[in-house]
Amino acid sequence: MLHWFGKRLRHIQEVKRDERGFTLIELLVVVIIIGILAAIAIPVFLSQRTKAAEAKVQSDVRNSVTAYVTAQAQDGAYPAGGAYTNSAPIKDAKSNILFTPSDTVTIVTTVSGNTFTIKGTGTGTSSGFSDTFDSSTGKYTLSP
Repeated sequence: MLHWFGKRLRHIQEVKRDERGFTLIELLVVVIIIGILAAIAIPVFLSQRTKAAEAKVQSDVRNSVTAYVTAQAQDGAYPAGGAYTNSAPIKDAKSNILFTPSDTVTIVTTVSGNTFTIKGTGTGTSSGFSDTFDSSTGKYTLSP
């Protein structure tokens, strides 16, 4: 029994194996398939980056509106109009920070009596995209 097992094991080790590599055609087909997938995926990825940047602007404008309403409720007046950025956040009358815009969004506010207008503009990949809120109408306006 052991003799037969050893003989079969030796035979398995001595069998020549067909160890060829891939052909040039097979490699080209794989490269073409990868190229097609990349051609589909890259535009989709870039589109998602733009949508994310636009959503960041919209979110910052909505949060700025909340900060302005909060400041008016606490202090009886809106914060001064002007440009707010990551280094210059929206503050109330006691210099408490109410909201800090994202590092790629600039918030510009205009205060006129009991109304205010807030416009957020992306300064990163979404330059040219803006979101505006007008408190007199209570509406947001998106402009690409």
